[in-house]
Amino acid sequence: LRNLEKRKEEVKSLIDAQGKLTPDIVAAIDRAVTVTEVRIAAIGKVTLDKEPAIRAAREGYEALSEAQKALITNLATLEAAEAALAELKAESERVYTVTFMNADEVFERVSVKHGNAAVPSRLPAKQSEKFTEYTFASWVDENGAEAALTQVRSDLTVYAKYTARCVHSFTDLESGRFYEAAVEWALMNGIMNG
Repeated sequence: LRNLEKRKEEVKSLIDAQGKLTPDIVAAIDRAVTVTEVRIAAIGKVTLDKEPAIRAAREGYEALSEAQKALITNLATLEAAEAALAELKAESERVYTVTFMNADEVFERVSVKHGNAAVPSRLPAKQSEKFTEYTFASWVDENGAEAALTQVRSDLTVYAKYTARCVHSFTDLESGRFYEAAVEWALMNGIMNG
């Protein structure tokens, strides 16, 4: 911005006594327009980190005279970048709700800023049954797929997934035998009870 102000002063000093444009004035006007167009073109893909570059391009444009502004060919690019930046800033301030479910009950609700991780305050538990012990495994979506909780970008509902392990005290069920898995399945599904 200081360079543009300096150039404006240079332009004023180049106007001759009769107020006519000299070749030096035309070159100064062209430089200011070119610098502004280059700043706009240099913005590239809009991210939150580009805010200073977008602001500098806008300030450069606003420092131009109306005649110079009319010569800017990529003003639409600057306006699109400003709109995209405003949307990114608004999105980065959004807060989402992640609902953690344990069976059919709400286990916990957590508010999360856009792009942050959702973590419940504790892990859920599932009551053991006669021959089955449950261990929390992960959070899954409604389709049973692993839930993406590291960068939340919308409201989510996730469900506790457990691994089941057969627990018994039968001395005649030898570990590693070919029938062990079938007997444990029958125990865990209530087909056998002892």
